[in-house]
Amino acid sequence: MSDDDAARQRMQRLAADWRRKLDDLERVVREIDEARNALVRERLAELQQLAKAAGGAREKLLALVGERGDLFAKPRSASFMGISFGWRKMPGSIRVAKDAVDLVKRKLAGKAGELIRTTEQLDRTAARRLTARELMAIGCEVTEARDAPFATADTGDAEAVASDLIRAAAPAEA
Repeated sequence: MSDDDAARQRMQRLAADWRRKLDDLERVVREIDEARNALVRERLAELQQLAKAAGGAREKLLALVGERGDLFAKPRSASFMGISFGWRKMPGSIRVAKDAVDLVKRKLAGKAGELIRTTEQLDRTAARRLTARELMAIGCEVTEARDAPFATADTGDAEAVASDLIRAAAPAEA
């Protein structure tokens, strides 16, 4: 057997090992997800009731703070049991009409230059048609295409879910 054939066989063994490990990971993530979903279904009414109660308690606090703004002259907010409440300055906003640019051009033509933003940028699709020399002449850095090793697996989102579950469990273990 040639060195090339031996290397190919070793790569196939390593790929098969990775696939088995990914399959095991996907199985465990699926089991955890099913158990979590079952627990949520089992306690859904309680979860919904608590969320509704918490929302109602917040609304009652907001209403009382709104009624008694006089209590928040200075300081403008208070904290109690991890809940902050009071008054704060909220930023204003401008809602822009779809035809605002056309209206500026017609009704405020003298201010159009400061009110209308025009952005110029290089068209990358067109730039790809230039030679490397032309690209460098306009300040572009050219990196030649190259081969690089890679390894991917069709795992769906099992790895990401596992990572999220591990991260979520980490504070509980500390």
